[in-house]
Amino acid sequence: MKNEVFDAKSGKKIITYNHKIFEKELAILQKSIFEIHSLLSNVYALKKLTIFVLGDLITNDRIFPEQVLEIDKVVGLQVWDAINYFTKFFVNLLNLYEHIDIVCIVGNHGRSTSNLYNEPVENNFEYFIYKVWEKQFADIKRINVIIPSTRFYIHKIYNWKHLLMHGDAMRGSTDSYIERQIKELTLNLGGFDVMHYGHFHKLKEREISDKVIVKQNGCWISQESYALKVYKTYSVPKQHIFGCNDKRPETWGYKIDLRR
Repeated sequence: MKNEVFDAKSGKKIITYNHKIFEKELAILQKSIFEIHSLLSNVYALKKLTIFVLGDLITNDRIFPEQVLEIDKVVGLQVWDAINYFTKFFVNLLNLYEHIDIVCIVGNHGRSTSNLYNEPVENNFEYFIYKVWEKQFADIKRINVIIPSTRFYIHKIYNWKHLLMHGDAMRGSTDSYIERQIKELTLNLGGFDVMHYGHFHKLKEREISDKVIVKQNGCWISQESYALKVYKTYSVPKQHIFGCNDKRPETWGYKIDLRR
């Protein structure tokens, strides 16, 4: 993706996201994880890392006509970039953790057609990325890649159940409307302690009653024009990282700013 916005200070158009900025942000994410691990490893036994990949790593250049000018690579090249960059990222994290689980959910930007929401998960371009990771790490026992064939998935860490979804199944963008839908999920699906989703391009935390923690994950693009148009808010590139143990679903937490 490439993103350009009007800068009020300079009165000019500036670039807030492109391939070089992605590389810089990925490096910042890795460095931040190393720093957090170093800071906390004397207090907590940080032996295992679980990475939730919540979709929209890529954008199919054939499904959003209005976004064609915001994509500088066709989807096929995006796929191989995602495989390459994140494979190296995962391997680097083995310097910190004894074991890594990578749980992968597909997003709506990677789908193969413009208007078929309920197409098989296996048709999504991101599913291809995940399957390559699975084969790359098949002989490395310290990395386990989990690829559900569903858009919702519950992954257990200790006895805590984490519900994963991309977020595009929810409609609207107001807090009250989203929280009402989350409450309906807790009634209809039930049996989960932490809920994770992305899609809305803005990092948030919510608590539904006293039983469910909700982690709305952020994005990578600063001041994204698409997010402003659809959700009426400028995006901030931030990501959640937090710990848990057998007694608590969350013991510590940070919001990593990918800009610095």
